[in-house]
Amino acid sequence: MANSDLLLLGKIVGPWGHKGEVKLAPYADLKQILPDREGLYSTGGKTTLFRGLEGFRFHKSWVLLKFRGFEDYRSAEELAGLEVGILRRSAPSLPPDTYYHYDLIGLKVMEGQLCRGVVTEIWTGPANDILVVEEEGQEWLLPAAKEVIRKVDVDKGELQVELPAGLRDLEKV
Repeated sequence: MANSDLLLLGKIVGPWGHKGEVKLAPYADLKQILPDREGLYSTGGKTTLFRGLEGFRFHKSWVLLKFRGFEDYRSAEELAGLEVGILRRSAPSLPPDTYYHYDLIGLKVMEGQLCRGVVTEIWTGPANDILVVEEEGQEWLLPAAKEVIRKVDVDKGELQVELPAGLRDLEKV
């Protein structure tokens, strides 16, 4: 299976507790995706495996996952660093002008014909998401708002933006 067939949902940070659970840093809101899932795919580069899911729960900004065959802290340690996902074709449909975070990572941020960097990370905020853009070794923050992002073209690999005066200079990290 090609990794492009997967919709990545998050990265396993490490074990949680002593019963084999792991802590997932989610890439998106998983409340609509996880219920009724028999399992998730884990990937660590070239290897992708389907792992049976015994359960999950939400804890603050984390998702705690319990996979079959991982019964204690030590066995769960081997999952640290892996990303988990589902088959794209099984993902719930999104409303118009809504995208999975994973689809936005790596897109070029274009202001007209000028490339202003690449989306490297997305922070979920209370009002809207914030895209972390890397440009020439510097990071700056781009609000995911319709007033700023004019067009998303996942197939072309670009976000067309209209930056308000001073936004880029004021938002350097």
